Amino acid sequence: MRTTYLGDYRAHQYISEIIERLEAKNPTLQSINLDKLPIGASAFKKILGALGNIEFLSIRGIRIGDSGVKDLAVELERNTTLKSLDLADNDIKASGGKDLAGALRRNITLEALNLSGNEIGVSGAEHLAGALKINRTLTSLNLRWNKIGDEGARHLSDVLKINTTLESLYFFGNEIGDAGAEYLADVIKGNMTLTTIELARNKIGKVGAGALLEVFKKNTTLTTLNLQDNEGIEHTLIEYINILLERNRDLQKTREELAKKEQGGRRLAAEEKSGPFADFTQVNPMSPSRLNRKRSRPQSSEPNPDQEIEALKDQFRNLEDRLKEASDLEQTLLELQLLRTESKATISEAELAAINTRISEAEQELGRIDPLLPHTSP
Repeated sequence: MRTTYLGDYRAHQYISEIIERLEAKNPTLQSINLDKLPIGASAFKKILGALGNIEFLSIRGIRIGDSGVKDLAVELERNTTLKSLDLADNDIKASGGKDLAGALRRNITLEALNLSGNEIGVSGAEHLAGALKINRTLTSLNLRWNKIGDEGARHLSDVLKINTTLESLYFFGNEIGDAGAEYLADVIKGNMTLTTIELARNKIGKVGAGALLEVFKKNTTLTTLNLQDNEGIEHTLIEYINILLERNRDLQKTREELAKKEQGGRRLAAEEKSGPFADFTQVNPMSPSRLNRKRSRPQSSEPNPDQEIEALKDQFRNLEDRLKEASDLEQTLLELQLLRTESKATISEAELAAINTRISEAEQELGRIDPLLPHTSP
C-alpha cells in the first residue's frame, strides 16, 4: 500500500497531483494525507468525488467546518472502501456531528473515526450515539477535546448496551465528571467487546473512579482504562484499577491461546479428512488395505490436541473464578485502606492497629489466590 505525503512540492501543486491521480483511478493510491493543507472548497469536492479505492483518508487541521462535513457525509454514505477517516481539528460543531451521524447509519466499511479537537458537544454526541446503535462496522471512535460532558457520556454509554462492535473509545479532556463515569461504569459491566477507554484529563473524582473499579467484578475484557490527570482520583484507586486491568490482559492471553489450540485441532481434523486415502475411505471405509494401514500406524508421541484444549478451558475457568474471588477481596482491601487514610487523625492507636491487621490478613489471602499479584504492605 502506498501513502502520499507532502514532500518538496508546493501545497497547491501537491493537491492538483492528488486530484489527477484520483481521477485516473490509480490502483496504487490507497491512502491520502492532506493534513493542514490549504484546500479550497472546489478542490475538496473534487477529492471527495474521486476517492475510488482509498482506504485511509487524513485531513487533520484543514478547517473544513460544518459545511465541509456536509459534503463529506454525502460521499461517506455511499462509499464502500474507506476504513479510516481522520477529521481532527476541523472546527466541526454539533451540526457537523449530526451530518456525520447520518452517514454512519448507512456506511458499511468505516472502522475508525477520529474527531479529536472539535466541538460537537452534547448534541453532536447524542446524534453519534443514535447512529452507533445501527452502525456495525466502526470499532474505534476518538472524541478527545469535544466538550461532551456528563450528558454526552450518558448518550454514548447507552450505545454500549446495544453496540457489539466498538472496541475503543477516547474521551480525553471532555469535562466528564463522576456522573459521566458512573454512566459508563454501569454499562461497561456487561459489555464484552470494549477493550479500551480513555478518560484522562477529565473531572472524575473518587465516586466515579470507585464506580469504574466495580466494573471489574463482572467485566473481564476491558484491558486499557486511562484515568490520568483527574485530580479528584486518589493514586491508590488507580493502582487497584491497574492491577485488575493486568488481570484482564492475562485472561485475554489465555483466550487467545485457547482459540489458537482449537484452531489447530480443527486444522488437524481437516487434514486427516483430506489426506491421501480420504477419497478411497469414503468409497470403502472398511477396505482391508485401509484397516491394515490403521493397524500399522505408529502411536503418536505428540500430545492430544483435544486434551490440551480441555486443559486450557479448565485453566481459563479457574482463572475466572480466581478473578471474582480476588475482586471481592480487593474491594474489601481498598475500603480498609481508605478507612485508614481518612481516619488516621481521629482514631486511637489500638483501632489503627486493628485496621492494619485486617489489611494484612486481606493481603495475605489475596496473595494465596494469586501469588504473582503485586501488593504493598501497610
